[in-house]
Amino acid sequence: MSSGGRSTTDSMEVSYDVTSAQDGYMHNHPTGSKFFGADDLYSLCKLFHYGALQNYRTFTFTVVTNSTAYILMIEDTVKFRTFINIWMDTYEHIVAFSQNYYVTYQMDNDLTIGEKEVNFFKAMNSYPPNGPGCGLKLFRGNEDMTSFAPIKLVNGTLIKPNPCY
Repeated sequence: MSSGGRSTTDSMEVSYDVTSAQDGYMHNHPTGSKFFGADDLYSLCKLFHYGALQNYRTFTFTVVTNSTAYILMIEDTVKFRTFINIWMDTYEHIVAFSQNYYVTYQMDNDLTIGEKEVNFFKAMNSYPPNGPGCGLKLFRGNEDMTSFAPIKLVNGTLIKPNPCY
């Protein structure tokens, strides 16, 4: 990732000026959210849409929380573009996605990690109904973040880290 981050001592924010394609993007949620937020997903969509990914096949979008770390990778660009075109094409759709994400799937409530993971998959596959999915693949880090393994939802059941699918 390019340097150029800046922060103030009064802020928990680091801003980056993305002027060239990136290999990855990493940020943290030091308090509160235990998972990717709607704004995080919008950021990934913008990076992809504006060609800011060096290579979409290897690009990692990471969040580190006080309980674990997650990586999103783009697995299917056709599905991901469809997801962007449905949810991120207008301000109204972005707001609708955010409301759907937080209200319908309770992503801002104090759910367990497992519940948030299940709800994330449900939210990402919610539109179009029974649709093709969002084209993203989710990985969960182990306790010391030395490895990440893919997780997925199969028939409503969360399949925990399993590198063999």
